[in-house]
Amino acid sequence: MPQDRTQPAALDAVEVLIVEDEYYLADELRLIVEQAGGRVAGPFADAPSALAHLDRGRPACAVIDVNLGGTVSLEVADALVARAIPFMFLTGYDADALPIRFAGVERLEKPADLGAVLGKLRVLAGPPIDQAAAR
Repeated sequence: MPQDRTQPAALDAVEVLIVEDEYYLADELRLIVEQAGGRVAGPFADAPSALAHLDRGRPACAVIDVNLGGTVSLEVADALVARAIPFMFLTGYDADALPIRFAGVERLEKPADLGAVLGKLRVLAGPPIDQAAAR
């Protein structure tokens, strides 16, 4: 029976980059990704650490906060765009506060339901792989 490719992907073995400076939220994000079978890159609390990881690896998708301890993470967002890595913002900022170049990027406002975050990450990770067809 063919798999329904309209369903969100499982995060099995998928690497998700987490850029979040709020410790408890970062830990909750890590936990939901791991419970869904994913691997976590980070969580990173600052842009330089996240950018250093992007220089070494390629996550399947990312969730990033805009405000990281008083600095902004838009350089991380730009690096993700340049590498064609899908991502979402999880932020306290409304859509109007983001530069127009990020108008099409998924965004959830804090506080957000973690189930909604996980659902969006599954979509960003891509369609489920039909294992039989991949052989």
